Amino acid sequence: GILPASGGFSASASTTVTAAWAAAGANGSAVTNYQVEVSGPGMSGVTDVGATTSWSFPAQIGHYTIKVRAQNDIGWSDWSGVAEADTWTNPGAPGGVNVSASSGGDPGAGQVTVTWAAPGDNGGASITGYTVVLSDGKTATVDGSATSHTFSGFSGPSTISSANVSATNARGATGPAGHSSGSATVTTKPTLSSLAVTLSGSPADRIGVEWTVNNGGSPITEVSVRYRRDGDSWVTPSVDESDTFWQSAAGLAPGTYTVEVFVRNTHGESNTGTRTVTIDPPPSASPSSSPSPT
Repeated sequence: GILPASGGFSASASTTVTAAWAAAGANGSAVTNYQVEVSGPGMSGVTDVGATTSWSFPAQIGHYTIKVRAQNDIGWSDWSGVAEADTWTNPGAPGGVNVSASSGGDPGAGQVTVTWAAPGDNGGASITGYTVVLSDGKTATVDGSATSHTFSGFSGPSTISSANVSATNARGATGPAGHSSGSATVTTKPTLSSLAVTLSGSPADRIGVEWTVNNGGSPITEVSVRYRRDGDSWVTPSVDESDTFWQSAAGLAPGTYTVEVFVRNTHGESNTGTRTVTIDPPPSASPSSSPSPT
């Protein structure tokens, strides 16, 4: 007889099982053949593989046990100990991917939430993580037990046209992405983006106010402009919600004026912009010259 082959076996991620072993001791007669006995999904029996010391076979997803024995002109060795191999492949795509967005709140506080269902096929190993990617490039990696993830930091209007979710299993294999079927738009309170105050007239006694707005994804429903001189009461002129410019009447009294502007949409009020401007007194008339005595 001859000494048993010693085995070391591994499975590849492409569902191919490879058995490899050290050559058996010949005991005076060269080894001419090895037999490999396999038990597992779709595979059961003994295969002669010749004098090679490794053998591969295509496998299904599951658990396999393998053992080897050697043959020479004298006969067969004992069987080696049993080696085990688990095969796997890429998981399937997560299903039911959906993207939704929050409405309301301050600019920068908007949220987009992606939900999904675990893939029906885990590829032969438990799902350990998901990668979630939004159409704007934002990406998150979450635990394998999760079925949702919320992204923060959006200002309205921000439209996410799609979301993709892919699963990774315990073997490190990542499957195809599941895709959302719709889009979502974040809407928030508006933002007063810029504010400028100018003087006009001769003398310069008329205030002009100009502003730009990000409406946060919802129409502007109110524009508020008010002004006051020094410590006087506020004056609030009538301004249309579509306006981006207002000008006072001429003839404002000299002094330092404070101007404030904010806008509003259905979610609430924007930040308030404040500017100051000074109207100078008109120059004094020069005294007339008296005639020189003769």
